[in-house]
Amino acid sequence: MAEYFDKSEIERLVLTCIHCGFCLLSCPTYRVLGYEPDSPRGRLYLIRAFLDKRIGMEDKFVEHLYKCIGCRGCETACPSGAKLGIIIDSMKSQAVKEYKFPVTQAIELRLGGKFLVTHIDLLRYLMTFVRVLQRLGIEYLVKHLPRPLSELDYLMPTTPSSKLYYPKIPEIIKPPGRKKYRIGFLHGCLMEAALPWVNRALIQVLLANDCEVVTPRSQTCCGAASMHEGFLDHAKKLAKNNIDAFESLDLDYIVTSASGCVATLKMYDELLKKDPEYGKKAKEFRKKVRDLSELLLEIGMNKNFGELELITTFHDSCGLAHAQRITQQPREILRSIPGLRLIEMKDSDLCCGAGGLNWILHPEITKETLSMKLRNARETGASAIIVSNIPCYLNISRGIKRWKINMNVLHYVELLDEAYRKAGKTRIDA
Repeated sequence: MAEYFDKSEIERLVLTCIHCGFCLLSCPTYRVLGYEPDSPRGRLYLIRAFLDKRIGMEDKFVEHLYKCIGCRGCETACPSGAKLGIIIDSMKSQAVKEYKFPVTQAIELRLGGKFLVTHIDLLRYLMTFVRVLQRLGIEYLVKHLPRPLSELDYLMPTTPSSKLYYPKIPEIIKPPGRKKYRIGFLHGCLMEAALPWVNRALIQVLLANDCEVVTPRSQTCCGAASMHEGFLDHAKKLAKNNIDAFESLDLDYIVTSASGCVATLKMYDELLKKDPEYGKKAKEFRKKVRDLSELLLEIGMNKNFGELELITTFHDSCGLAHAQRITQQPREILRSIPGLRLIEMKDSDLCCGAGGLNWILHPEITKETLSMKLRNARETGASAIIVSNIPCYLNISRGIKRWKINMNVLHYVELLDEAYRKAGKTRIDA
């Protein structure tokens, strides 16, 4: 069993749950379905029954495991510190080894959890083709296709520019002035393929803060998709590859544009702690990882912004609010931009439903959860929903288009980049 911990430790973690129910309303699947086995408490009860051999790796058990979106909102709400993320990931890894998934689901899991995230160039070319389809106006036909193909408009976010193809990011980009920091940049797999303009915006923000940006060619996916869909051995392989790619570059920090990727990078030391070769390396790697909002405030962010007349609301991406417990830093940054108004929405930290492959495995749950999110966002009167993670960006963008809502979705680095541009900051082609 490829887990974070051995079986005895998993059993100990399961027993930390005191069945208080504080987690229930923080769980998107329970809020949508209202069914105890699809709550964190219910899943832990089933896992305990499995560990005690009262049930086996049977259909219903696996179904309830894979309905978990992996948002970890339950961990934030839990008074006893139950680590649902680690437990669920470990149990999914056992399901992948023991359970015979239906053919379609098995293909979806392996495509999304192993194959595409390993072949980033292929993913980039596929998403370039998707942008061509958008330009031709064909994307609107996708929703009329049979499932699961009808869900593929998830991968068709609104593009802010006319560019179809984005060349690879140069390995080293120097700031126009004095270099204060040397930053390693993990461009990610789906982020670089589906939202390449967000990665370029992040680079411009780093350059505006006197950072040299190093993007090693040998990097790969952070491993989040593999980890959360049950392919922990593959996640460990990806983690080792990234540690090798970054460790010799003499970096001050390591960042990435997707908060879910940052959360995964911060788990490398946990994921590899029993590895005799990489355990210590993972700890050193982890010390350098920062969310961009953390980094900017830590190094003393350049606040020479131009004015942005925009009313926004902030969606707390799960990888930021629950996995990293970061909520105030991005708000502080956004409020420092002249002219920008930030209005809080109800349940801002409730998952939008897009975690992992849930959008294609259980689209009905994603749709209902997204509906709650967009209803709360519309009540603020904002014209833009600000996010920090790629599944949120893609899912919310899709909901806005499907339901014809007069709002926009933006990553906060896009706003920072625009504010620096309006202030006349020198830009370097990335």
